This record gives sequence, C-alpha cells and structure tokens, in this order.
Amino acid sequence: MFQEALQDIVSRLAAARTRGLLEHFALIGGLAVSLWAEPRATRDLDFAVALQAGSPQSLADFLHGTYRAGDPGDPLRGVITASSGMDERTIPVQLIFLPRPLSAVVFERMHDVNVLGCVVPVVAWEPLVLLKLYAGGPRDLLDAKQICAAQAPDTRALASVETLAKQAGLSEEWDQFRRRMATP
Repeated sequence: MFQEALQDIVSRLAAARTRGLLEHFALIGGLAVSLWAEPRATRDLDFAVALQAGSPQSLADFLHGTYRAGDPGDPLRGVITASSGMDERTIPVQLIFLPRPLSAVVFERMHDVNVLGCVVPVVAWEPLVLLKLYAGGPRDLLDAKQICAAQAPDTRALASVETLAKQAGLSEEWDQFRRRMATP
C-alpha cells in the first residue's frame, strides 16, 4: 500500500515538474528520517516543494489537493494536502512550501534514493536535521537527535551543518540543539 502510494505521488510530482508547475521536490518527514536513522512508523508522505513559474493553487489543482497559504505568523509559506494510493486505502500527502533561505539549503542537498522500489529525491541528512529543528515539535526534535546519533557526524560534518544553519537562518536553533545534545 505505502509503496504504491509513494510511486503514485512521485509520478504525479514528476509530471507536474514536466508541465512547469514545479521546480523541485524532495522527500522529508518520517520516511526520510527512516533513511538516515532508525526506521520509524509514519502514516503520511511529506515533501518539500519549490515552484517554478506556476502558482501553488495550480499545483494543488493538478494534484487534486487543497492549498492553504501560510498566515503571517505561520513558519510555512503554505501547504498542499492531497492523498495518494491506488484503492480505498489512500495515504495522506503533504507538500510543504518552505521559507526561501531554508528551501535553498534543502534543494541544494538532495540525493536520488531507491525507496520501496521507487527512485525518489530525498533531502540529505544535514538539511533534514535543520528542517526538524525548524518544525520544533517533540517528535521533530527526537528525529533530529536520532539522525545525528545514526550519522555520528565528525567535527567537519558538524561545521558543515552549522554553515547550512546560518544560510537557513537557523543558527540559534542549531546552537540550542547542540547544547542539548552535549548535555547527558
């Protein structure tokens, strides 16, 4: 079921990119965390997306989803909610529009990975940690901790994440996270 849903949404996102509705997309969320750390359960598929020339509403319409723009106080620029699947058991999908500095960091560091038999652009572990710190919820912070534990970054890798955090405007969040990680 999850495999078919992933193949379906990746195919639809690739078609949207071909039509000029979308520039980039990358898997984020629980499934991406499972690729960089210990596998964990997830009930949905989350992607970061960047538009080309199209509008968020045009992309939502193409994907048979619903677009919600972010409010002035909302950390996200907007979200498209849709579903994916081949039968009555559909999987929820969220397509997330990130702030520009964070979006640039995410889409500069992607890898094509075979996930459940489907080649998917997946955000690298370093910007995924930053995405989790940006989201800031308890599950997100645990995900960030588990990714770092699994990746066991050396001093050079940590300096690289620090540079990315500065580019994304997340230096304070990264510094707080590092302090928490250093405290037993």
